[in-house]
Amino acid sequence: MTTSTDRLARVAMAGLLVVTALIYLHRLDDSPVHVSTDEAKLAAQAHALATTGSDMRGNRFPLFVLIVDPLLPQEHSVAWWQPALFYTTAAVYKVAGVSEWTTRLPVVLLSMVNVWLAYLVAARWLGSRWLGVCAALVLAFTPSHFILGREAADYFCPTTVCLVWLLSLGRLMDQPTPDRAVITGSVLGLGLYSYITSWVVMPMYLALTLLACWRLRYPLSLIGRIVLAFAVCGIPAVIFVALHPAMFGEVADHYKVSGASRTIQRITLFWDYFNPSYLFFAGGSNLQWSTRMAGVFPLSLLVLLPLGLWSAFRRQAQVFGSLVAVAFLLVPLPIVAAMPEAPFYATARAVLAAPLGALLAAAGFKELLSHRHAASRAIAVLLVVAMPLQFARFAADYFGDYRLRSAPWIDAFNFRGVADAVVNLDRIHPLPAIYLSHDDIGEDKSVKFRFHLMTSGRMDLWARAHYLAPEQQSGPFESGTVLVVRAANPRIDGLVGQGWARAATVADANGTPVVVVLRKS
Repeated sequence: MTTSTDRLARVAMAGLLVVTALIYLHRLDDSPVHVSTDEAKLAAQAHALATTGSDMRGNRFPLFVLIVDPLLPQEHSVAWWQPALFYTTAAVYKVAGVSEWTTRLPVVLLSMVNVWLAYLVAARWLGSRWLGVCAALVLAFTPSHFILGREAADYFCPTTVCLVWLLSLGRLMDQPTPDRAVITGSVLGLGLYSYITSWVVMPMYLALTLLACWRLRYPLSLIGRIVLAFAVCGIPAVIFVALHPAMFGEVADHYKVSGASRTIQRITLFWDYFNPSYLFFAGGSNLQWSTRMAGVFPLSLLVLLPLGLWSAFRRQAQVFGSLVAVAFLLVPLPIVAAMPEAPFYATARAVLAAPLGALLAAAGFKELLSHRHAASRAIAVLLVVAMPLQFARFAADYFGDYRLRSAPWIDAFNFRGVADAVVNLDRIHPLPAIYLSHDDIGEDKSVKFRFHLMTSGRMDLWARAHYLAPEQQSGPFESGTVLVVRAANPRIDGLVGQGWARAATVADANGTPVVVVLRKS
């Protein structure tokens, strides 16, 4: 029977979802100020899939997408990415075209779904719709969830899979039927196609699921259905890898996975992901994933998160709570196991901490509310009320100074400005060819140039684009040809003496010249 309190909680949750949508969609086209390399790579492949049904190498509807140099797509590559976000983004492009806004929209929608899922999971686990609202509020106002939930990158996708898994597992625990077992296993199996760390995370979650079923003394037939559903979903991946036997080695090479023992470094790395300074005050050092003015979580979780962990483990009879706590503590495991390049404080690779931490914070809030002292209950309310205020301070910086601080990290060459300059030059006089100085511009930069030509509807200009090595810059070149070079390139003066003229200068977000466009006389 639904009470008036439950109805009020539902209304509050609906209001929170509206606020979340308004905040997460606000200025989505220019905050972050530039499109990142990962976003541009996603967009380039998604656009190819939407327009041709093939990836940029010509493979029809690939299960895993091989990331290639957009100007040299047939060259060898070792970067394999999971398919889920490519096909989702391609579907959006089919309907709404290519832009910064449409590229980021799928992930923003996932972030809003996450807030709703956190409500459902916490309400079931903690036995109160209001505690569900608390978990949803925490997640919506978590800085790492907000930042990464506005970037078109597949590392965010497992957060939704994690919450759907917890929801399906909770319902399985409520009523252990064969259908619910199949759903739980299928969620984890399909999660394999969300992000590269899912190859570790989803089997790990499967193991936790089986452990929970064993603790609850479920029959082997039910457990078998979970495993079978997971395995069936994984069959396409197994077949694909069998047809591409070098894939595992290439993935390890791309992410620079370390097989050395490095025990002390691994222990240090594991601890660093629970360092209070990182979690609650400064976040990671990468300005694409952190403002450095706020932690991974709101400051209120400095109290609520440890309390939630303590509560989850203290109530040993509550299998679900222990599972959530263990899953949170295992978040850094894929990073620690692989030891990829730049493993420390890689918030994007550890973003699963956000939804799991939000659930545990709600458990901590419940623990304080249940205390017999009124002061504890007052502290609980103050901690939750403070979160929107903490987020407001964070958001003011995110939409303000952070845009300028992060710009050089995300796109040091401002390829939106480069594309605009090239388009304007072509309007004045058609450009016979466009050269990108190859000592300044490689795959990670040229793909951004392609993205902004896509958004401008000028893929005809991309068809005229080529790399130009330094030893080729003496020509000969047709009159009107343009060459894009770094503003600090020492060869510019020499090129000007060889018949090139400065046609445009592109500045970064701070007004510093970063690129010069030369035009052949």
